[in-house]
Amino acid sequence: MQRNLYYNSLSFLFKNVAFAALFIALLTATVMAQDRPAAKLITGTVSDSNTKELLIGVTVTLKGTNTKVSTDIKGAYSIAANSSSTLVFSTIGYKTVTVVVGDQTKIDVKLQASTEQLKDVMVTALGITKEKRAIGYSVSEVKGASITEARENSFVNSLEGRVAGVNVSGVATGPNGATNVVIRGITSMTGNNQPLYVLNGIPLVNNNYATTDVQGGYGGKDGGDGIGDINPDDIETISILKGAAATALYGYRGSNGVVLITTKKGKSGEGLGVEINSNFVAEDVIDETNFQTEYGQGNNGAKPVSGPDALGSMESSWGAKLDGKPTFQFDGVKRPYSEAATGNLGRFYQSGGDFTNTFAFSKGFGDDGATRFSVSDLNDQSYIPNAGFKRLTFNQTTNLKLDKHLTLDLSSQYVSEYTRNAPNVSDAVGNLNWGVMFVPPNINITTLAGPNKNGTVANGNELNPFADPYTTNPYFAAYELQGAIHRNRFTGSANAKYTFDNGFFIGLAVADDYTNDRNTNIEPAGTGYLVDEGINGDMSEQNVKQTELNIDLTTGKKFKFGKDFSTNIILLSRLLIGAIKQIPARQC
Repeated sequence: MQRNLYYNSLSFLFKNVAFAALFIALLTATVMAQDRPAAKLITGTVSDSNTKELLIGVTVTLKGTNTKVSTDIKGAYSIAANSSSTLVFSTIGYKTVTVVVGDQTKIDVKLQASTEQLKDVMVTALGITKEKRAIGYSVSEVKGASITEARENSFVNSLEGRVAGVNVSGVATGPNGATNVVIRGITSMTGNNQPLYVLNGIPLVNNNYATTDVQGGYGGKDGGDGIGDINPDDIETISILKGAAATALYGYRGSNGVVLITTKKGKSGEGLGVEINSNFVAEDVIDETNFQTEYGQGNNGAKPVSGPDALGSMESSWGAKLDGKPTFQFDGVKRPYSEAATGNLGRFYQSGGDFTNTFAFSKGFGDDGATRFSVSDLNDQSYIPNAGFKRLTFNQTTNLKLDKHLTLDLSSQYVSEYTRNAPNVSDAVGNLNWGVMFVPPNINITTLAGPNKNGTVANGNELNPFADPYTTNPYFAAYELQGAIHRNRFTGSANAKYTFDNGFFIGLAVADDYTNDRNTNIEPAGTGYLVDEGINGDMSEQNVKQTELNIDLTTGKKFKFGKDFSTNIILLSRLLIGAIKQIPARQC
């Protein structure tokens, strides 16, 4: 009986505890239901903070839940939430934004582009950015930071070995030498296989007017090409379009490929930023020649037996074996007939180097845009004797949001260059690199400098160690054949874009590239090849002015089909106005 009372009491206790627990749970749920705010409908739009363009497919998530919606083709969304809820706005290429609902029922959000998330986005034709996976043709991208690690005066030389299918080759014509770039091999029989270069939407003129009469053997001085005018410190990215599909929007000029250069810009929402970059690059000539050093100057296994005999065989190394005995040389002086060729390149060329100093500042205007301005100074003392190069560059980019629909992008660059004594190209005439390569093994090249150390004799005429007057003494070419190339160049563009609420846009871009070159060349009296032609010295000055104006009108819209498919339709109308004015060379 006691056991029955115990079980009855225990059963009663469990029943009452269970009833009490259920009562408390129901009471708590009721209280919570009374305290929880009622759900309401939240609507709004999502747009780009920089371009004001309404964004399609932005995901709007109710934080802490699986509830989410996407913006439609008008950038609009609607979602049910209560006052304590938090909305999360996210999409590829933009920074994620979180907003507490509070008392709001309409929430418009502006997203800022994220440089971290854009790592898989590339610049394609007409400055359009696309995800790599959405590009149906071959495009390669190089970051600007990578070409300033071991920099070249012309950034194009830094692309060598970095991009598959792109062959880059420079020439030994000093610090401002031109560069030959071929993308995917030779495609034209006309001789011009150079790609089109586009800087911030501006097609650049890449001609080299300083090099003349290459076919005739009088090559002139290499004044560099147009692409070498860009300061590497200002480059953000380089995109290389390789195929016909990639370059179609640039017409026939893009048939050999297109190199798109995008310069650095200021960032919206950021304050004042300052960038200082100082760089020094040492230059030296590496002697990789493998010339024989067993036989010396002469012909048919015999040494020169007189000064005139030595002068006539100065470019021949078919003499006797080197034995160290005194033997006639080109100037009639006997010197040891022994190996001297090793190190001749190092004796003639010098150690060079260039200093580059760049100062830049940027400023954001809240959500209304940003600007960046830079000034850069390059001073190059060439490894080529008595040659050098200076370049002063000013660069600015400004992005403005004038209202909800209208944006304006401005960019400009001014370059002032001075090239001193760039070496001649083509054949031996005036070419300092030519004679250096043909000095016999028993000749120390410094003897060609003569008593005045500049390749001249007592009366100032050229000391010609070669029988042929058209093979110029390398020291005379370096110190007496004077040349100067002055270049002033301005490139600028303005790009206005108006985007309607439905995503349709109209853009107008105006870009100009203006170059003014002045080339001066002096061949003094006593120059060997001029004396042979009965000419007592020569001086010429040439002016070349070129301008190219591009006007582009674009219109288009992005269409989205479902969740995962979209397409951009763009119509382009282009007007190209170009002019070249070459002032006849003045000679005296």
